[in-house]
Amino acid sequence: MIMMGSASLIHLILHYRTAKEKVARNLYFLLILLIPVSVLTSLYGSDDIGLALVRLRVNLGFFLIPLIVFCSPVFETSRYVQWLRFAALGAVLTLTVILISFIQDYESIRLGMSAGQPIPLPVNHIRLSMMIAFTGIGCVIYWLKNKSAGKEWIIYALLITLGTIFLSVRTGWLILGLGVLIVLIHFMRFREDGKVIKMLLGLTVLALLAFLLIPTVRAKIDYMRWDLSQLDSTTGAHYSDSDRIIAFKNGVEIFKNNLMTGVGAGDVVIEIEKNAVAEGRRLPVKIPHNQFLYTAVCGGIVSLLFFIPGYFFPFFINRTRQNKLLLLMITLFLVTLFFEPTFETSMGVLGFVFLYSLLAKHQVDFTP
Repeated sequence: MIMMGSASLIHLILHYRTAKEKVARNLYFLLILLIPVSVLTSLYGSDDIGLALVRLRVNLGFFLIPLIVFCSPVFETSRYVQWLRFAALGAVLTLTVILISFIQDYESIRLGMSAGQPIPLPVNHIRLSMMIAFTGIGCVIYWLKNKSAGKEWIIYALLITLGTIFLSVRTGWLILGLGVLIVLIHFMRFREDGKVIKMLLGLTVLALLAFLLIPTVRAKIDYMRWDLSQLDSTTGAHYSDSDRIIAFKNGVEIFKNNLMTGVGAGDVVIEIEKNAVAEGRRLPVKIPHNQFLYTAVCGGIVSLLFFIPGYFFPFFINRTRQNKLLLLMITLFLVTLFFEPTFETSMGVLGFVFLYSLLAKHQVDFTP
């Protein structure tokens, strides 16, 4: 992403007039910058300004979106297909390496999963599963949309579906399942060759068999049931689901007590712990795993007034409503925002920025 941003900056210097015309025609895409503005407002009242600036630095990635959308050269449609193929191959290769590692250290990993640990992955398991799931959805869309698309795309989709189920990260399950379902329902309105029905039945049967036969799935479900039973426990922490529920309740209380401007991004960790101690909750307490609530805790209603229109504006502008792929991507990311502070990590921000930039850029370059 940094390389794309740097290349776009150079292209802007060389083709300033063209970029200026694109901005004039598509000014609404600048509204995405309301998201980092919402972070900027959360710096108010922070005693630890250094920690507050870390949050701002992570969200500076959103500035890459208008830079890439308006200032990079036009990419031919074939280039997008090449990137999708590269992403699919990368996803399959990554999943293969993870599977080999799992087989080699099966007993140790199985014991770790029974205690709530994810399968060891090269990067954060939630972000990786999200990007692999988005790649699988892209393969399904391309295969359904192009009658000339070869069988390689359905093979990619099947392998990525199996791999996502195997990873046993519920965020990946949710994104892939919901995304593919939305896509298939959409294409049922236009396709009459049975291709959609065949894919729907095939993926459904594959998913059911995978959930029944893949051992990591059973380990995940068993731990999830036990985890939720620990909600009222006061003897331990570091549970996945029960800790998140406690963190959510804790965050709501802090927000209620600091409605307008929040506690400040630099002081959020201290205030979370202070409120938990006052309420007699077990420690440590996680940050709220909900992007909207975390934004509210940091910057109150003021930050939300910037964040919400910055995220949702494509649904309310006629031009952007035509970009169905962008709306689908925003909808699926929205699902994660309810369960994860997605934009509080560089991987979460850059994953969103990458997909958003390419989908918005395609509209700006090719839609009259």
